[in-house]
Amino acid sequence: MKVGLDVGFGHVKVATQERVFKFPSWIGVWNEKDISDVQPISFEGRDYVVGESARFCTQRVELVDFETLLRYLPLIVEYVKRELGEEELEIGVGLAPRHYRRYKDSEEVRKKLSGFELVLPQGFGVLLDVEDELGIEEGETVFVVDIGFNTVDYLLVSKQNGKYFREGMATIERAGVLQAVETFRSILPAELGYIKNWSLSRLVKVFESGQVNVEGEKIDLKSYRERAIETYRTALLSRLKSEVGEAVLESDKVVSAGGGAYLLGKLRKDAYVPSEPEFSNARGFLKALELR
Repeated sequence: MKVGLDVGFGHVKVATQERVFKFPSWIGVWNEKDISDVQPISFEGRDYVVGESARFCTQRVELVDFETLLRYLPLIVEYVKRELGEEELEIGVGLAPRHYRRYKDSEEVRKKLSGFELVLPQGFGVLLDVEDELGIEEGETVFVVDIGFNTVDYLLVSKQNGKYFREGMATIERAGVLQAVETFRSILPAELGYIKNWSLSRLVKVFESGQVNVEGEKIDLKSYRERAIETYRTALLSRLKSEVGEAVLESDKVVSAGGGAYLLGKLRKDAYVPSEPEFSNARGFLKALELR
């Protein structure tokens, strides 16, 4: 089975010909006393659980950097195999631009990823996913923004002689949706101050839903959520302009994808947002596999 895999620090997105699905990038050390009905996965001599079930583990592994991601990527793949009910997978995987450079430059990193059929930079998967809908013509430029949980990746390409020429590609650290969540936390009223001390994973769910359930009472927080999103949108546009000049305004086409595209909507009026934008990279990696 061919699979497109987009591993983020917030969620892992999976695309096959039959379906797409995602799960939190959470890894927990399995303890039978904590979780009695979850089937763990053995990895490097220990038992782990992955995804939603890791929420209840007392000991968690945080995917805080590329090294940790590389180490536990085989465990994530095993979880995907279990979810799909398939032992043999051909996987196309994406790396953030800053990590893709290390992949190209480091024999050690390439060796660790040698089990994957295809490795592409995130953002390029989005481009492949939407190119037919965009109808990119010769000489046109396309600016792709992939808004993740912790970071924002961007890709600027032009179409030359029927191929894509990379004009620029980078990762903007600490610019993802997490910044909107932190703003949301900071502007909550004093009477809801106790929510500010909640764990990030718990607060993210409140932010996404725009409400919180306290002692059976639902409290509407959508106005605070919208304020936080608008503040984040303004800051992100300013940051993108500082990174790539006027490319976000002057490119022939702009694509906004990733989980953050749901929140921000269009970066400019004519920007294209794919359907289920958080799966756009994974679908593109799957397409690249099928085109080989």
